Amino acid sequence: MSVKCELKAVQSLADFYEQIAIGLMLPSHFGRNLDALQDCLSNDVAGPVEIFWFNATTARQDVGEDTFDTLTEVLRGVMEERDDFQVWLGLG
Repeated sequence: MSVKCELKAVQSLADFYEQIAIGLMLPSHFGRNLDALQDCLSNDVAGPVEIFWFNATTARQDVGEDTFDTLTEVLRGVMEERDDFQVWLGLG
């Protein structure tokens, strides 16, 4: 059974961390920073994992291009290291 996480109306970095922590049931020690995100997604979440980020274009504007690009870099990095991890960015 796969774990599915839907990210919707992400307007801030705090929104992103809150939604991904709840959606993927990240452990309580998740530190809500980029290093902790990478560690948890790489090691603490059993797969297969599917993340659907709806309205990613709007989120990029809301959270800021640099922050959005950094978050998606982390997600892409995890996809490269795990065969059972997928991220879908909904452009809208």
